Amino acid sequence: MVRDTYQIVLSVIGVLAALGALAWALDGLIFDDVFAFRCGVVIVMASITMVVALLNSQSGGNS
Repeated sequence: MVRDTYQIVLSVIGVLAALGALAWALDGLIFDDVFAFRCGVVIVMASITMVVALLNSQSGGNS
């Protein structure tokens, strides 16, 4: 049960990181900052992958 709580907390942190990175990517897109845009997109993709992996491992493989 404690392990499930940590997975949920890490998933919430991943979602918040994805939202922050999305804002950073949009800022880079609006103000023509290529570095901010690319890093933001990479962090968004990594955060979403982490959240899906954490929540999928919690379900035990059942869909």
